Amino acid sequence: MNKPLIVITGASSGIGVAMAEVFSNVGYAVDRFSRNLDWAYILTYGIDI
Repeated sequence: MNKPLIVITGASSGIGVAMAEVFSNVGYAVDRFSRNLDWAYILTYGIDI
């Protein structure tokens, strides 16, 4: 069974990050877009710098 997909823009901070987490936790496939690629990478892979 395929997961529903949600696309979130501005997902490197604030409400974009929060909404990506909420949708991911309830079973959605989340596609995030961000201008800050370094921060988006850190959020995606959980890297602590």
